Amino acid sequence: NEDQFVWRLLNVIAEEERMDLRRCLHLALQQWSKDSKITSRTLTIITSHTAIQQHQNAAWMLLSEISALNQSVDTKFLLDNWKSYGTVTMSTTNDSILVSILTIIGNM
Repeated sequence: NEDQFVWRLLNVIAEEERMDLRRCLHLALQQWSKDSKITSRTLTIITSHTAIQQHQNAAWMLLSEISALNQSVDTKFLLDNWKSYGTVTMSTTNDSILVSILTIIGNM
């Protein structure tokens, strides 16, 4: 399935040691932003994938990269998730998701 391939690829890019790939993704997102290809519908679709466990890291990483391009992420969605992830004990919290949420907040 094409969708699964894309999410597997994004999961690889989301890994901490793959900053080289993340830079390439950022360049592609910059171009898409200039071409107005990142729409509110795009953000809604990506946002919906934060609820899918296999896609969470990749979706948050993607939202983090997009927010750096002055694309607006829904504030209510962001704060609700901050509360949700922030109240989970540190032993069960995924650090990369918290970092992505903080990055998005910092980009606002």
